[in-house]
Amino acid sequence: MAKRFQDKTALVTGGSRGIGKAVAERLLQEGQRKNLGKLKAVNPLINTIQVDVSDWDKTNTAVKQIGVVDLFVNNAGILHQEEFVDLKIINTNFKSAFNITQIVAHGLISAGRPGAVVNVSSVGGLKAAPRSMSYVFLKQ
Repeated sequence: MAKRFQDKTALVTGGSRGIGKAVAERLLQEGQRKNLGKLKAVNPLINTIQVDVSDWDKTNTAVKQIGVVDLFVNNAGILHQEEFVDLKIINTNFKSAFNITQIVAHGLISAGRPGAVVNVSSVGGLKAAPRSMSYVFLKQ
């Protein structure tokens, strides 16, 4: 297997379990050795950052401390069924992706390096569910 990501920095949000963990483990197999989220327990070669991406001040500080990120996999997301007037998950599911991507893009542009951003989305975009306004608009 080619070591396509050797000497590259990757950031995977939501990397402690599920899809994010699988992505991080695959990047490790492909030669990636740093900044893969919350997988330090899986492999001590991985640097981890533990931050709630809905807390923008802490996330902003943490991401900027990484330096130039060559590959960003935006995977952090939560699902809480809640009424529109109570929506709280927009900070996690939308704003964090937007804001972190801006930091990553600025870093790549400043360094004059190519990079990639991968956004993981929900099947919720294909099938409506009650009280899931952050995923789809549902007409009841």
